[in-house]
Amino acid sequence: MARVVSDTSSFSSGNLPIICSNPSPFKTTDEERRTAYRHALQIVLLEYSHEPRFQKQYMQQGALSERKDVSNITLSMTQSNRDPMATTFSEEQALNYVLTLLREYIYKIIIREVDLQNENLRRSYSRFYGNILAGGPPSAMTVEELIMQFSKAASNELCKLPIKDVSKEVTKETEEFVNFLLSLVPKEAPTLSQKIKNIRDIQKVRKPVSNRRPLPRQQLDGTQINRPNFTVSSITHAKYFANLFEVEDDYLQRDIDVILPNVTSKIYCWELSRLSNNLKKGKGSLSRNDFHNEREYNSWKNYEQGEIASQLDRFGVESRDLASMNFPNIIPQYPRETFVALLCFVFRKECPADSKSINLSQAAMFFLTKCSKYWRVDFPTTLAALVYSAANKSILSQDFLNPELTENLFSMIRRRILKSDDNIDTSIWNTTDRDQWILNLLTTGKQCINSLCGLISQLYEEPKPTFSPILRFYFQYIEEDPFISSLLESNKFTEKSKWIKKLRKKLKDTSVDFYMSQIRKIPRDNTIEFQHYQDVVESIYRQIKLLQKKYSKPLLDMINIPVSCADILLKVFCTDVVKILGTIEKKGKKDSLGPSNALDLYKSMKDLRFIYVQVETEEDFPIKLEDFFNKYLRRLCNEATLTEDKIIKKSLKDEKWESIHDDARISFSVTDIFKSINQNIKMFQEIEWGDEYQIAKVLTKLLNSFLDGLQFYSKFVLDLIQRDMQGNSATMAPEGTTRTTEKNVSARPSSTLLHGLRKVVGGSSSSSSSNVPPPYQYKVQTCVMLNDLYQMKSNISTIEDLVNPERLSSIIKNHEKSTKTLKRHSSVTPSVMHQFYTIRVVEANDIKGFSNDGLSNTSVTLQNIDARMEIGSTQIIHKSVNPKWDQEFEVDLPYNKACSISIKFWHHPTNRFKSLGGDEICGTAMLTLDPKRFKDDGYPNDVSLPLNDQGMIYLQVSLESEKDDVSFSLGKSYRTLDRTCDRVLDLIVEKFTLFIKFSFSRETLVSLHGSEGTNQVTEDQIGDAIVPLYNYIDLNLNILGSGVSTELLNAIILKVWLVIMTSADFLMLPSLSTAEQKHRSKSSRMSLWGGHSHDISGYGRPLTFNEIKTIFRWLRSISVDFLYNNGQGPPLKELHNHYYENLQIILKYYDKNVHSLKKKVEKLMAQLDDQVKKLGKDYSPKRYVTVLQRQKTIMGNSSSKKRMELENQVKIEQNTPYEKTTELLDIVLRILIAKGEGKYVRACQATRKKKEHELETKRKVNAAIKGKRLSK
Repeated sequence: MARVVSDTSSFSSGNLPIICSNPSPFKTTDEERRTAYRHALQIVLLEYSHEPRFQKQYMQQGALSERKDVSNITLSMTQSNRDPMATTFSEEQALNYVLTLLREYIYKIIIREVDLQNENLRRSYSRFYGNILAGGPPSAMTVEELIMQFSKAASNELCKLPIKDVSKEVTKETEEFVNFLLSLVPKEAPTLSQKIKNIRDIQKVRKPVSNRRPLPRQQLDGTQINRPNFTVSSITHAKYFANLFEVEDDYLQRDIDVILPNVTSKIYCWELSRLSNNLKKGKGSLSRNDFHNEREYNSWKNYEQGEIASQLDRFGVESRDLASMNFPNIIPQYPRETFVALLCFVFRKECPADSKSINLSQAAMFFLTKCSKYWRVDFPTTLAALVYSAANKSILSQDFLNPELTENLFSMIRRRILKSDDNIDTSIWNTTDRDQWILNLLTTGKQCINSLCGLISQLYEEPKPTFSPILRFYFQYIEEDPFISSLLESNKFTEKSKWIKKLRKKLKDTSVDFYMSQIRKIPRDNTIEFQHYQDVVESIYRQIKLLQKKYSKPLLDMINIPVSCADILLKVFCTDVVKILGTIEKKGKKDSLGPSNALDLYKSMKDLRFIYVQVETEEDFPIKLEDFFNKYLRRLCNEATLTEDKIIKKSLKDEKWESIHDDARISFSVTDIFKSINQNIKMFQEIEWGDEYQIAKVLTKLLNSFLDGLQFYSKFVLDLIQRDMQGNSATMAPEGTTRTTEKNVSARPSSTLLHGLRKVVGGSSSSSSSNVPPPYQYKVQTCVMLNDLYQMKSNISTIEDLVNPERLSSIIKNHEKSTKTLKRHSSVTPSVMHQFYTIRVVEANDIKGFSNDGLSNTSVTLQNIDARMEIGSTQIIHKSVNPKWDQEFEVDLPYNKACSISIKFWHHPTNRFKSLGGDEICGTAMLTLDPKRFKDDGYPNDVSLPLNDQGMIYLQVSLESEKDDVSFSLGKSYRTLDRTCDRVLDLIVEKFTLFIKFSFSRETLVSLHGSEGTNQVTEDQIGDAIVPLYNYIDLNLNILGSGVSTELLNAIILKVWLVIMTSADFLMLPSLSTAEQKHRSKSSRMSLWGGHSHDISGYGRPLTFNEIKTIFRWLRSISVDFLYNNGQGPPLKELHNHYYENLQIILKYYDKNVHSLKKKVEKLMAQLDDQVKKLGKDYSPKRYVTVLQRQKTIMGNSSSKKRMELENQVKIEQNTPYEKTTELLDIVLRILIAKGEGKYVRACQATRKKKEHELETKRKVNAAIKGKRLSK
């Protein structure tokens, strides 16, 4: 809407005027029109009658013809103030005289009453007038300063123009200015004239000012007298006037004839005289109270007096008292209002409705300048305020801002009216002009706010509205106005708060309308779905983000649009969210309310909640999203677990156990299974669930189900591999044919891993080759399955990286502890949880020998009697009555249930006798698994069971209870896969273990050193003796190398190397357990050290030192030259490991006598005592064993971090002085057994056990005193 702007108002200090709240469009009243029409017409006639062509003295030279009149008028005014006795002017008086003439002349140039051909000079004069003369003739200025100011003004103006040599042009214009000044100096002022001439001579100004230089005063004698006829056609500007007021020429002519008699110089001069007298009495249009100080008031007063005097002198009529005469005034009764009304007509004519700039014609400028001058409203600040008012009542009367046109208006006011920088500062204006200016400025401010409101209404449309043009104008012209700025600084600009309130209301209304438009899109019937509401949520979120991106700066420095809109939208959103979600669940079809759709909605709503928390800090989000959507999260988890189970079972069903390609020797089942679980984990993580406990429980359930599937996969694959590898063991028979199957792994002759073997053996002889049994033909699927198991074990670490199981476990534990839910869950735990027993078959001692040599080829089977199912069987240990298996088996039982395990020992005859009677039972035992007997901490409990016939079996039983914990499930799965891989490696290596043990046997040594071990042999003979083993291992490894990965092949090589070292170890020395066996075999032989000695039961004749050195030559040759093979095999540090380093001790001490060895034993036992004392009361001699046991627990395998920590801890404990001393002592004692000192060794062992028992007892007591829980 348009508005009404008051032409005048008054401000009280620091307060803004009240603006009409219901403005109306511009409409000039009949009275306003008549007043403006009549008084403007009077000015047209008065100005026409006093045109130079109708004056007594008139020169035909055009532009300078009026200078004589101006000079005379000013001269007479000036002379009236000087001493009548003086015959000459003083320099000050003369300069004032010249400045008055100069000011009037330049002013006429500016308004183009004087035509100046040099446009650049006219611009310089205009700039000079604005800087120096606009406020009246300057006081206290010398002629030198005057010339300097002109040069400065000319320079500043010419720099804006495309002039090549500005300096030259400035010099030229300055010369013309100086000459013109000289022409204005009266002859009565010779001193000033000479001074200007001196300046001209110094500056070497020799050229005339211009071709139109004014004639000297004495030359203004020619006259030409004309008479005005006052017809419309002849009156200057009459046509424009008729068009301005839309009157016909005849109508105008009649009006001219009517008012002409009353339009006289006498009347106007009388009105001017009355204004002058009132001014002198302090009763002018402005008073002292309207100005800041006396100086400003006097400046305005002098300006008015000067202008009145100038007008009086111009019309040259003596003013008489005409008060008694009845005639219409030429100066309106309300000149400000009349001038504004006149300009409204001018602006309406000059500026069309679609105009973007104000370009006033010369005729329009005539009315602006002449009427303001005649009516005495031409003071710069007054004229500026009135022009602004007229524009606001006419061309700027719309509700919304026209930034281009308004900016052009400000530019015109500043450039053509205010001019000087001092005049631009509204804070120092007189109150009348300032109040009127500020009223109009506030009107423009309202337009800005209305425009901003209009743009806000488009805030949710595309493209987004741009506020910058309006804001730029607002800040530049409204808030940067000096007076407004001072009010803002003192917090007195109350209008802005009203504007802000209006903008906020518009913002709220627009946002609410947008929200309602989105809600209306949701169906009201049973077709409603989560997707419908998600569309609304996403639309709101998208709009907020777009607003945030588009509008980074606050509107008017106070309204943050993104935050405000978000606050409004989310508040109205929160009022409906609970109701709408309830409606969807109540009315929606079940098949459309799936967990995926619901969780997509959750993610969108969570984004809105995040914004809500940022903008609304006092109130909580009205709905706990996680509690509402948790049922859908659990449903999705159930679907995912079912999918995982199906994928695993389908993969096993469809699996052909073929490699994907040569580089990746795994099958598709591995990639399919882990691709699925990775996708499911990422799916749940991408939801970014807001409740850590709930998502931790879901991920735990998902992973537990998946890891149970891996357990099933592992057992399934192990059963397949065991079936594949049943029978077909390698034999020691020199002859035989290589078995083939449908799909066996074929060796790759060109890619043998150990091609350096030929250099080691120097080329094997045919006899050596003929003694090598054929390699085992491993099936392709066996190798692929092993690769799969190994890859799965590695992939578990990637799952750890994805889910951080330790954090999930911690979240669940802390939450259930804080909410006391752990106790509630304990009642249901036994019915759903299981307990896991690990039975480690360590060794057996003094079992019955079934072979002719008094030894047995023994394996052990475990059977669950209650479930009537076999648990597993160990590998066969050949030719030993003290077999050592060190194999583990798992038993899974329901929580708190016990069961009985049957243990059977089997003797496996060689091939020659096997066909006669088959395998024989050589002992049985019974083990009861009861949770009351074993603590469920995962640590092994030693169990010794006597066999029914002869001997003892040594077991370790550990128990761990299942936990609803992802770390536990990961540890269980990793350990199962690790044990399965280890078991498969054992099965693979077992196929050629028998030949390895045959190679490291007494038979091989006898073939070299004789039955007594005293024969000396060459290095070549030692090498030739082991060549069959090289060839055999090489053949098997080459077959395996074609099917398994390089990493797995190295693992197999290390397993083979362990078998070789173990075979060498028990070939060189009897075990410590043989010291407990007091019986001997009946045969006797000469001792190595003289005298006679019985063979050691289960071991035989002790070896000679020559035989020991031969074995070490074999070990070094196999490890360095054969297995390491210049870096093509496993790293040398893994071959020369801790076990290998301990074997070296045998070589160091084996040839020492019994006395020296006993001394060493005593010293070592004393060292152990000292080391224990240094380690303190809390030290346990079993700490190294404890760390090893922790490595085997489920929680010890729960993460790669935990496994790494335990591995490093094992290395640390393994290399402690106590452990090194213990290992050295064990080897020395075994050497003493070999030297027939079994009784001495038994005594030493008893002493060691007693001390360890005492130390352990003290540790437990000390821990009990301190109230600590004793760790193993």
